[in-house]
Amino acid sequence: MDVYKLFQIKLKEHFQKISNKRRECCHPNCNKKAIKSHTVSKVSNLLKISFEKHVYHISNSIFNINNDSLINFRKIGINEASFYPLFCAKHDANLFEPFEKNNILKITQKHSFLLHYRILNKALYLKEILYDAFTKAIHDLKENEQFIKIEDLQNYKKFINELTKEASIMGIEPKMLIHQKENLDKLLIKRNYKNQSYYAIIIDKIPEIQCSTTWIPILDFDNNELFDLNNYNLHVPSISIDILAFEEKGIILFSWNSANEYTYSEANIKFIKSLDNILNTEKPIAILHLIFSFSENIFISPIWFDSLEENKKEILKGIQIKAFEKMNILEDYKILEDFVDWNVVDIKTNIEF
Repeated sequence: MDVYKLFQIKLKEHFQKISNKRRECCHPNCNKKAIKSHTVSKVSNLLKISFEKHVYHISNSIFNINNDSLINFRKIGINEASFYPLFCAKHDANLFEPFEKNNILKITQKHSFLLHYRILNKALYLKEILYDAFTKAIHDLKENEQFIKIEDLQNYKKFINELTKEASIMGIEPKMLIHQKENLDKLLIKRNYKNQSYYAIIIDKIPEIQCSTTWIPILDFDNNELFDLNNYNLHVPSISIDILAFEEKGIILFSWNSANEYTYSEANIKFIKSLDNILNTEKPIAILHLIFSFSENIFISPIWFDSLEENKKEILKGIQIKAFEKMNILEDYKILEDFVDWNVVDIKTNIEF
C-alpha cells in the first residue's frame, strides 16, 4: 500500500477513536460529561437554509488533501452538522440556549463574547484531537518500518521525517488556543465582557452560507502581512467569524477580546479596518472568499449550491486548494462576483478606527 494512503487510514482511525472518548465540559468550573451540541444553531440557522433537513458542507479534508478531486461538497443532515461535545447539558443551556432557541441574538458584548468563547473551544477541541491522532499515526508508521522493503526504506523514513516536522508545527496551535481559553475562562467566570470587540454587518436576507469559525488574521484584504506565525508567542491575534440568521435577516459578526493582557489585538484592528474600507457592495464576497480560504465549519443551502453552474463550484473548490497550498490572496475576492445577492443594510461596531 502507498505510504501516504496508509498514513491517511491510520490518521482517520485514530481521529475517530479519540473523538469517541468521553469529553469533560469546557466550562472552567465543571467536569461533567460534555454533550454534543451545535456550534451553528439547528433551529435558528441550519433549518432555515436546509432542503429536506440537509445542508452541504465541505467534506473533512484533513485526511485527504493531496489533490482537488478529494475536496468535495457533501450533504449532511442538520442534526449532525456542526455537532461537537463541548459543554455539559447545564452549561450549554445556560450559556447559549437563551439567545439561540428563542432566536434573540443581540449585537452586544455579552453575546459576542459567548459566540467567540464557544467557537474557540470548538477549535481547541479539533486541534487537540488532530494533533493527537497525527502523532499516533506517525508512531504506527514507525512500527511498520520492519515490514518495508529495503529498496523502499529510505523514502519511507524520509516521509516519516516530513510528517514529524509537520507534527511539531501542528502542536503549536493547541498551545496558543489553550492560553487564550484560560484567559477567556477567567473573564467568563467574572462575567466580564467589557473588552469584547465586535464588527457586525447586517445583510438583508438569511445567508445561504453560514458558519461559525475562528481565524488568526495573518493577512488583510490588501494582502499586507499582519502577523508572522513563524515568530509566534502565546499572545496571538484570534478573531471569530459568525455568519448567521438575524431577525429574519442575516449577520456577519467578527469578534474578539481586546483585553491587552490576554491577546494581541492590533492585527485584528488592522484586518477589520481593511474590511471596512471595502465597498459595501463587495464586503459579502470578500468575506465569503475569506471563509472558504480556511474554514471547514461552513454550511450551505442545497437550493443555492445546486443552482450554481459547474464552473462556479470549481471556483469555490479552487479557493480551498490554493489555501492548502498556502497560495491564497485575500484581495482576489472579486472572483466571487455575482455568487450571492447579499445587500449590506447596516454596520454596527464598538471599534474606533
